[in-house]
Amino acid sequence: LKCCFCIAALFAGIAPAFGACDDPPAPQVNWYGCDLSERDFSGKDLRGAVFSNSTLRATIFSDAVLNGADFEGARLEGADLRNAQLVHARFINANLHKARLEQANIANARFDRADLRDTMLERCNGENASFYDANLSRAHLTLCQLPGANFEQANLTGADFSNAVLTKARFSDATLEKAKLQNANLQKAKLMTANLSGTDVSHADLTQADLTGAEIAGATFKDAILANTVWIDRRRCKPISVGECQ
Repeated sequence: LKCCFCIAALFAGIAPAFGACDDPPAPQVNWYGCDLSERDFSGKDLRGAVFSNSTLRATIFSDAVLNGADFEGARLEGADLRNAQLVHARFINANLHKARLEQANIANARFDRADLRDTMLERCNGENASFYDANLSRAHLTLCQLPGANFEQANLTGADFSNAVLTKARFSDATLEKAKLQNANLQKAKLMTANLSGTDVSHADLTQADLTGAEIAGATFKDAILANTVWIDRRRCKPISVGECQ
């Protein structure tokens, strides 16, 4: 597998560092399938590193540089990625249950189909990050910057997006049942056919958002700004709409 990666890397103009699982950390190192649980890589430069299918339970990556790193299929339960640089990193199908990513830079990172249940992501920077079909039930994303993020078909049951910036974010067909969106900025967000049952959207800004076909039974829109919002029945709310679509 490492040889295959080497050939692909050479065609891509990359010169990766290869070695055994106990080799020291380095940019573009290939630790495919390694068990690095509980290791401490805090502050290390691991940009472009390969952790695909590796076991990284409770591993410490706080303040590490992991831009472009590949964690596809990795086991990261309880891992510490606080303040890490994860721009363009790949976590497709990874298990990040109860991982910590507070204040991490996950801009343009991919978490498609990943398990992010109970994950801590407060104050993250996730511009254009993708969480397509991921499980973020009970995840904490308060005060995150997530403009343009993709949450389509994601499970966001009980997730906390309070005070988050979600402008132009996509939530089509997502499950947001009993999620918290208080004071969130959802301007121009796409929530078509999303399940918002029991969701708290109070004081949120939904200016020009699209809720066509969304399920809103039991949802709270107290003092929410609904200026020019496309309502569940495709009506466009009046610019003066607050708390209810007029």
